[in-house]
Amino acid sequence: MKNYARQLCCLCSLCLIFATGAVAAQEPGIPAGKLYWIDRGPDEIYRSDFDGANPELLLNGDDVPGSNEFRGLAVDVNAGVLFFCDNGANKIFRAPLDGTRGVTEIVTGLAFPADITADPKAAKIYWCDRDRNVIQRANYDGSNPETVVETAAPYFLTLDLAGGKLYWGDFSAGNIARVNLTDGSQRETVVSGIKGQTRGVALDPVENQIYWVNRNDKKIQRRDLAGGEIEDIYTELDTPHGMVLDVVSRKIYWADT
Repeated sequence: MKNYARQLCCLCSLCLIFATGAVAAQEPGIPAGKLYWIDRGPDEIYRSDFDGANPELLLNGDDVPGSNEFRGLAVDVNAGVLFFCDNGANKIFRAPLDGTRGVTEIVTGLAFPADITADPKAAKIYWCDRDRNVIQRANYDGSNPETVVETAAPYFLTLDLAGGKLYWGDFSAGNIARVNLTDGSQRETVVSGIKGQTRGVALDPVENQIYWVNRNDKKIQRRDLAGGEIEDIYTELDTPHGMVLDVVSRKIYWADT
């Protein structure tokens, strides 16, 4: 497992896009096999090769009118779009991946949009609104918004599309929970008693394990979905915030602010 790590500094949200057969049908000029991230301080969104080479600025705060604090990032390469939250403006925006920087406001009226992810097959986005205590979803254009689950201070989320589940971690209570993706039913607490704030949740369906970032304890941790002891994977970090898994290559990418 020691090769299962790459560190990125001074970042916020991460997204991996793989060069697979499905991605081969993407629009010309949109590179596959890329790491995408938000640098929250200057409000910038970048992509690069997986090793950090060839970084490319996709957009910044000047491309988005109003108060900015970017956080939360989702990418659909086949559709040629990325989505991000702005909890300064309390909105969700969509932008193209072709470098033209055409930003579209698609969801408004939020209170603290903290994280976002996408279901490319259904063309849906899912997001956590921490201060409204809900996880919601909508079409890619922001239409047909609906609440999937009401829950206290949801902060990071991930989807298990094959298993039909939505997982999330709360802001500070130390829990990770899940519900059925279709209707928000069958709520279960998957992990409890985390001594610290969860700042990233990711699923490894190969090993049936769930990973998370423990911001306060400065760790990356995991546990079998079936139960058992919590395992420390990486310790003595600084202020980890955000994580994504490359399950195929057995690597973890995380942000350390």
